[in-house]
Amino acid sequence: MSQPPRYRCQLILPLLMVLCWNATMLAQNANQVPKSKLTGKATILAMDRSGVIQVKMESGAKWLVKVPEDPRKTVVTGSALANWLSPGMFVKFTATFDEKGVGQQAINELQVFIPSKEDPLGAFRAAGGNAGNLFDDKKPPGTKPKTQKATARFDISGQLRGMRDGVIYVNAGGAALRVPLAEKCTIRVAINGFQFGRIGDSVTLDAWYFTPQKLLGRAMANRIDIVATKTFEHVKYERKRPNPKNKPEEKPAEEKPAEKKPDEEKKPAG
Repeated sequence: MSQPPRYRCQLILPLLMVLCWNATMLAQNANQVPKSKLTGKATILAMDRSGVIQVKMESGAKWLVKVPEDPRKTVVTGSALANWLSPGMFVKFTATFDEKGVGQQAINELQVFIPSKEDPLGAFRAAGGNAGNLFDDKKPPGTKPKTQKATARFDISGQLRGMRDGVIYVNAGGAALRVPLAEKCTIRVAINGFQFGRIGDSVTLDAWYFTPQKLLGRAMANRIDIVATKTFEHVKYERKRPNPKNKPEEKPAEEKPAEKKPDEEKKPAG
């Protein structure tokens, strides 16, 4: 016999209250689990695309560390070769330009950086050159061109659009600029993202773990600073084609004896 709806509600409501209470207690217990800090220098032993790295602390202890969800809290610094630069990166340098935004000399130093409020994008006037603001100055109609080529020196913080024949193309402050890189241009790198880290790199950790679970060797990072031990460069992976000279010699197929047809078989003498 089915129970009346009112009676069923009386049974369900206390059950829901018990479940909610248990869930609340579990959450409170999780928050009450003591935590410990994991800080110091380490070396990367392995990396996973999911955002987990294995490190070896200076003490020799090995830990699996989950990198911060915010990529801005993982900073990778190092040096690079020019062939590593790619469109979309943010770069900083100082150079002298003409009115067309063409660099007058090759630059010897460049930095791949992370734009911020304290370090914004733009073209900022620096000491040097023989013109005013150059890119922003509006010349009145009828102004005669100067016989001397107008140039101005700028601190550039812009986005790399491309690179060809040793010349980089950059957008900065609404201006399209191009400037050659010196053959031995020093390129410094400071970028976000653990994916730029590599096995063997040095790491400075600011992480934490649940104290009772120390033996598991698992921690969550608040911030990670990685210093590249090797120079960043573009490496081409070429597929090696098999050398025909190294192929094993094929043995000629053995000739099978010709089969005799029934009409060719010898008939018994009559």
